[in-house]
Amino acid sequence: MRKFTILLLILGLALVSVPVAQAAVNDFSSVVGASLDMAANATDTGAIITFAPGAGPPAGDFQITLGPAAGDVATITNPAGGWTYTTASITPEGGGQQAPVLTAVGGTLTLTDASGSVTGTLQLVKVETNMAGTGGILNDLLAVNWTNVHVLSGSPDAALLGFLGSDQLDFTFQTSTSTSTPVNLTDIAGGALINGTGQSSYSGIIVPLPGTALLLGTGLLGLALLGFRRKRTAFQL
Repeated sequence: MRKFTILLLILGLALVSVPVAQAAVNDFSSVVGASLDMAANATDTGAIITFAPGAGPPAGDFQITLGPAAGDVATITNPAGGWTYTTASITPEGGGQQAPVLTAVGGTLTLTDASGSVTGTLQLVKVETNMAGTGGILNDLLAVNWTNVHVLSGSPDAALLGFLGSDQLDFTFQTSTSTSTPVNLTDIAGGALINGTGQSSYSGIIVPLPGTALLLGTGLLGLALLGFRRKRTAFQL
């Protein structure tokens, strides 16, 4: 029994460590012509967030610039009506403003490399602007952002990013062209468009969430131990 328990522990550690070892942070930036758009809705009671792709090359929304998946290109499909936040939901945060994104699920993200691509559900959870009103972030390490990932064709780099479908995407954008004209979430919802045109280039990071891998490994180990205990009890009976 002792040897079997040790074997299960080794197996559990292997299940925990493999996904974490494969995961790595990747930097990305919008491609030429691509933009993040934040514009007031029709009644000026909130704002609509959408992504517009660039014509390329490369064609798409953003490209991985640094990390094991450098060179891969992402295409974002907006949900119907875009992602939104309301003026009433805006609250102060660190001298700036933050608001929950209401349409959390509905968009998709497809990541493509030379071998193929993967696609998954794209979630936006929160939008915020800084104290100076010159920049903002979508999500900021708050929640799982890319879920339900599946491989469309063989793609080592893309499969690496979506190993467990739990990578976090943080989009950093500029809200104005000058610090003398700060633009916060209230301004945007009231009709003040970022950069005066409603569009902004952006950059960010893709951060793996190893906690999911840890839970998977622990869960599988627990199931294995439970199965062993049931077999042992049945044998004693």
